Amino acid sequence: MSQTSLQKGKRELTELLYTRIRTDGYRKISPDELNIWKKKAEYRAEEYMTTYPFMRPIRHIWIGYFSLSLIFKLVIVAIYLLASIGLPGEYLFNLFVLFLISPIWLGILGYMVQKSSLLLSKMIKGSELDRFRNNLVNYTNLIMDMINLDKDLYTYRVASCGSDFPDWFDIYLEKQQAYSTVTTFQEQKYLEVFFNQRIHHYAVQQKDVYFRINIMNKTLYTEEERKKKLDQMHQQASVSIQNHQGWQFDMSAELATTTTQLSHQDKEKLLKEAMTELDDMIGLTPVKEFVLEMKDMVAIQIERAKIGQTVQSQSLHMIYTGNPGTGKTTVARIVAKIFKALGVVSKGHLVEVTREDLVGEFIGHTAPKTRKVIERAIGGILFIDEAYALSRGGDNDFGKEAIDTLVKGMEENRDDLIVILAGYTKEMTEFMKVNSGLKSRFPSQIQFPDYSAEELLSIAKTSLAKEQFQIDDVAEKALLSVLERKQIAGRNDDGNGRLVRNVIQEAVRKQSKRLKQNGFQSPEELKILRSEDFGVEASDTMFDLEAEFAKVVGNKQVKEHIRSLVAQVKVQKLRRDQGFSKGTGQSLHMIFKGNPGTGKTTFARIIGQALKELGVLKSGQLIETDRSGLVATHIGQTAQKVNEVVNEALGGILFIDEAYALVSKTEGDFGKEAIDTLVKSIEDHRENLLVILAGYNRDMDLFLQTNAGLTSRFPNVFQFADYTTEELYQILLRIADGEQYQLTPECKNVILSILRSHIQTGNSSNGRFVRNLFEHAVRKQSVRLGNQANIQKEDLIKLQPEDFIQ
Repeated sequence: MSQTSLQKGKRELTELLYTRIRTDGYRKISPDELNIWKKKAEYRAEEYMTTYPFMRPIRHIWIGYFSLSLIFKLVIVAIYLLASIGLPGEYLFNLFVLFLISPIWLGILGYMVQKSSLLLSKMIKGSELDRFRNNLVNYTNLIMDMINLDKDLYTYRVASCGSDFPDWFDIYLEKQQAYSTVTTFQEQKYLEVFFNQRIHHYAVQQKDVYFRINIMNKTLYTEEERKKKLDQMHQQASVSIQNHQGWQFDMSAELATTTTQLSHQDKEKLLKEAMTELDDMIGLTPVKEFVLEMKDMVAIQIERAKIGQTVQSQSLHMIYTGNPGTGKTTVARIVAKIFKALGVVSKGHLVEVTREDLVGEFIGHTAPKTRKVIERAIGGILFIDEAYALSRGGDNDFGKEAIDTLVKGMEENRDDLIVILAGYTKEMTEFMKVNSGLKSRFPSQIQFPDYSAEELLSIAKTSLAKEQFQIDDVAEKALLSVLERKQIAGRNDDGNGRLVRNVIQEAVRKQSKRLKQNGFQSPEELKILRSEDFGVEASDTMFDLEAEFAKVVGNKQVKEHIRSLVAQVKVQKLRRDQGFSKGTGQSLHMIFKGNPGTGKTTFARIIGQALKELGVLKSGQLIETDRSGLVATHIGQTAQKVNEVVNEALGGILFIDEAYALVSKTEGDFGKEAIDTLVKSIEDHRENLLVILAGYNRDMDLFLQTNAGLTSRFPNVFQFADYTTEELYQILLRIADGEQYQLTPECKNVILSILRSHIQTGNSSNGRFVRNLFEHAVRKQSVRLGNQANIQKEDLIKLQPEDFIQ
């Protein structure tokens, strides 16, 4: 269906509104910004003026220039060239004069273009399209006011109901927390008074308050009636609002709800509210102390100024470092409230952005984009998460331009803007070196520590209570054990608050599956989470070191060494639990020396399980690697490769087989870099990582001499002896039993003879040889039975002496 000119105009105005919201959705809109009668040349000139403000006095010249098409510009150049030849005098001089007078006629052209736009705009004044534009602007500004009025609301979305119904719009007010209680401001009756329009299809969804309005309908009340009704509703709900007259159809560029001056009583109330929020946060003791120090410093500075003492201006810009999920954004919101109450900033709002919100894709796009963000944050706090990403692109990236613009904007608005940069500690340290002005402008830096497992449990219980879930003591212990196992220091991305959220979501999924399969007797069961929902099954079995040793043949000395080491760790743990000295803090890193096939990997797994049971290791998993997993082929890649493997092994054991191969054999080899990086990682993660280096006796002795720090960091040396003939035979019997095979009595002498011959070679591969021998016997049995006509069940499990003969 073809659209009328009125429908087309409304659609174009709506698209302009969408563009404006996407670029700057929290600054009040003026009707002049939604001007479909403006020429493209005017918009292009405005963009150019934003990038180069000093060009604004000659804006008409640029409007004229941008109004010309490329073909027309080429035609003019051609005319200039021909005229220069035809005019008397020097050719180049004539050409210069012609180009010199070009700004005059371009300025006249630009002036005429702008005037024609204004004329069209005036001609449409009072029409339905003009009323549509004004109402579109008014209701969008009211939505922005609502977001700032209700602290439970986070953001908004506006959606047209289509070209056939251009006057109808769907409004979504997004809440901070899903399923949170509906506030007074979110109720339908309040929204109808606030927007002065009938609300349709009102619904409260998970995180959205949704409704539909017709912006061209008549208003429900006069402005005076609306004001009285709002006052009555505020009094009934005990809501204290200083002045809501600014919510009317106000075209100012600032948000009305943020520009009111707080009384002394309201400041005290806001400060108390902010401090209560800070106190209610779980953990973060050093952060709380830091915020209190900042608050006290600002308060005392104000008192000094009152008595006439000279007060030196102090920079309040800050850097928050730490892992994700440690509460950096929440603390920033609280700090914004504190500074608002103390009068440091005028509005006290928080604008949270990342690299994508600051850096443009084209030349000249980044500076205006960053300036718009700064303008939106004036009067409050600009919080830049993962700020180090601004310097990740190198010299040719636009991130550096964003940093320079940010530094300039901080200086220009130093009296009413506070900037907080957030990110990982190491990355932020490197980031501060990018611009010489950054370090001096951010004197305050605070490290947000990771939460302990007990603190995460408290956070989880609070989150569960908000969602009306219940856990008993058994489930609480299961949840704590999961958090203890998964909260591993050094792992940046999957711990803290994120870990709590992921664990709870996984538990809810498992509970839903359980209830769907087994059914439930009452609605109350929908709210109960059990220990199995957290992945912890009820079990009385505990790790038994001696039972594990019984499964392993030989290596009595190794077993005894492990028993003594485990006993020492156990006693030290008991001493800590009783409040005694922690002891010497002996390193548990180990060296396994011996030939292949002597059970080094098996014993490493047993040690991991034992130390996990004692609480020394969080997960106890074994990560196996060798030189190929640690050493790269290009400069700068080896350290990264080692750190990735170490990060994967955190909470467990990193087992490096044939570790002596890390020794650099040529000048261009990066083995030494791998060793040095490994030594540093061992020191950085000494509480969450156990490293075992394995290899041949002589090779390992030479390897330990390559780095002075290795010997002291690996005090536990285990000597794995070769297996005897009888031990190898016992290993073979266990392998056969595990694979459900049986050896005939005649097999023993044949197998012992084969094993003795192998040991006498002086190059025994121990368990590996036995495994190969067994697999050889299975293959020969298959060939033997394949030639048999009648195969019985017993034939399938019996191995004969001839099967072992090679």
